[in-house]
Amino acid sequence: MLDKQAKDKKTKFREIEVDTGSGSMSYNRFEMQVSQTLHMAIEIFDNLDYLFVLDYYDDITIFDKEQNPETVSYFQMKTNEESISINTAITKDWLVKMYAQLENTDWLVKELGLITNCPLVVSVTTKKDSGKNSTERKIFTSEKTSFMEFNSVTISKIKEDIAKKKGIDVNSVDLTKFFHMRTTLSIPSHREIVEQEMGDFLHSKYPRITMDSVKAIFGAMMDILTRRQQYELLNDAASFSEVRNKKEYPREILNELLKKQC
Repeated sequence: MLDKQAKDKKTKFREIEVDTGSGSMSYNRFEMQVSQTLHMAIEIFDNLDYLFVLDYYDDITIFDKEQNPETVSYFQMKTNEESISINTAITKDWLVKMYAQLENTDWLVKELGLITNCPLVVSVTTKKDSGKNSTERKIFTSEKTSFMEFNSVTISKIKEDIAKKKGIDVNSVDLTKFFHMRTTLSIPSHREIVEQEMGDFLHSKYPRITMDSVKAIFGAMMDILTRRQQYELLNDAASFSEVRNKKEYPREILNELLKKQC
């Protein structure tokens, strides 16, 4: 589209409050978390003996190994049709909740990730010498962006918010483990996209694998992950072994499916 309205739509993003929908929107968000988990599991399959925990410590939690894990990464996933503002992340306490993960010293925290399906908008309003306000907007669309790449005003704002809400010294707030991650999955087509990724992954390892086997493995994976995510009977003080029993997805599950189908 070449008219001015279409161009404006491409360059301007409405910073809408997210996750306020009900019914099908909320259900689709949970479904998308399952797709994102499988998407991430495929990405790191060859490099890490991972252990995922779904929707307990955070939306998605990844431990570095199945047995006696030492490091962990926590991810929150937020979705919107157009964009999400860092100001929304601050006011809705997403970032302070992520920071609270550092209080658990059972494992070394590797990353604290805010995953979105849409651009992250960082806006800064400053007053010019003329007395007028000027707003600078930067739109982050890269696959992975460290919070330390934000402008200094935004970094200070995040640190001050966390310090105030946690009752700690602002100078002690460390954002070096915070990242924004833009997923390649989309709200309407996340399942189809990750199914294609699974097919490409399986064909790269087993060139002669049949389409029926691909669909069987994908369906089994999505079923397992969905059941892990939907289990809600654990209390907040559940032991790690209890959490693993109901909410885990270790790398070995996919290995076992591959052995059966291939």
